[in-house]
Amino acid sequence: DYFHKNAQSVFGIIHRANPKMVENYGNLFIVADLLNKPSVDQAFQSIQARFGTIHVLINTVGGFHHGKPIEQTRDEWVHMYKLNFMTVLHSCQSMIPIMKKQGMGHILNFGAQVAMEGMKEAGPYCVSKVMVHTLTKTIAKESAGAIKSNAIVPWTMDTPKNRKSFPGASYSGWTSLEKITAKVVGVLESEESGKLKFI
Repeated sequence: DYFHKNAQSVFGIIHRANPKMVENYGNLFIVADLLNKPSVDQAFQSIQARFGTIHVLINTVGGFHHGKPIEQTRDEWVHMYKLNFMTVLHSCQSMIPIMKKQGMGHILNFGAQVAMEGMKEAGPYCVSKVMVHTLTKTIAKESAGAIKSNAIVPWTMDTPKNRKSFPGASYSGWTSLEKITAKVVGVLESEESGKLKFI
């Protein structure tokens, strides 16, 4: 509701859809592979060609994996690195030149509180999210105020998928999607940059 009321257009990049561009309820969805940099470049170029400017980029793609100690992990490192970091990196790399040229923009990434301290049997996930934290701060330092760059850093998000992954856990301390939405709005309306916003 916030974006519908305060934004001229809202678009999302999705991995699979037919046709190539899908409009629904005033939203625009573009198909792109976030692990393929040329595909991401093309997606943002299409959006820019249609709307002229892009004010905000919110990177929400990511995933979680746990269940093995460090010495037993192998493919999990590559999987988490690609899913949680490279997708964000490619989006930022494609978006930064556009925002620099227009002289403004706000990049908002998603980190994880558990990555700050580490989590038993979730090493690849934690490391990949710490990379997102550092990337967020680095973009802010390199942009010299032209681009604001921040990260929302929630505790475990209260979603059906996470509840299925942790049956029997206490959900009372998990972060609701309503709280995350409120935090996103607050960050976008602030002048802060280079911050990790815990929730």
